[in-house]
Amino acid sequence: MTDIALSRLIEMLILPPGGPLLLILLAALLWRGRFKAWGRGLLLTAVLSLYLLSTPWLAHLLAQGLQPAAPLAETQLQADVADAIVVLAGPDAYLDAPEYGGDTAGPQMLTRLRYAAHLQRQSGLPLVVVGGDGLGRGVPAAVYMRQILTEEFGVPVVGGDGRSRHTFDNARYAREVLTELNGDTVLLVTHGWHMRRAQAAFEAEGLTVIPAATAWAHEDQLSAGVYGLIPRPWAMDVSYWALREWLVLVVVFR
Repeated sequence: MTDIALSRLIEMLILPPGGPLLLILLAALLWRGRFKAWGRGLLLTAVLSLYLLSTPWLAHLLAQGLQPAAPLAETQLQADVADAIVVLAGPDAYLDAPEYGGDTAGPQMLTRLRYAAHLQRQSGLPLVVVGGDGLGRGVPAAVYMRQILTEEFGVPVVGGDGRSRHTFDNARYAREVLTELNGDTVLLVTHGWHMRRAQAAFEAEGLTVIPAATAWAHEDQLSAGVYGLIPRPWAMDVSYWALREWLVLVVVFR
């Protein structure tokens, strides 16, 4: 098992729904012993956390502190302020996809690629893809990212790197590609909840970042008011990734 696979396993056991479910198991073990009061407390905590983390209200609250202040403005594309667009691989590769005959991009990665293609058509800027093979399967994400962008979205990709295994690798290897393009200012494409960490990593490499976030966590007609307290599967997903980002920020940037 690679260290990336091990870290993903640990994440799944700590973050929702895995973490609260483990608390429920622990509560059941304590229920009949002399620590019954602890068991009740853990059970209540686990059930309440599962409910709250699956609500749009808490999902949006967790994600908002990670997202940029505002989406990329049209004027930032027209003012010729960037040298390239850099799109980062998503964390959800669709592995062993039977209909495609191998690994390809998952929904989150496709969301990023779609927005990168949109920006490239609007701006004409060079497009760079960055994404490696963290699970050691032999197919870097950059390979099928480039293929999807050129063959399915119909936009050119001028460069890429498939060695990265995490966000800080993304920044380091992207800088190498950008040096060859004589550029140091980028429109950085990633999810809104991932932008804070990604921007910090790229700026640590001496690059100037213009956040180009996509998949914003925001209220709409079906997630505002009382709707925000109704559990949804997608809210649990947003909570998972937002909590993961907060955890990394606390550990890495403490």
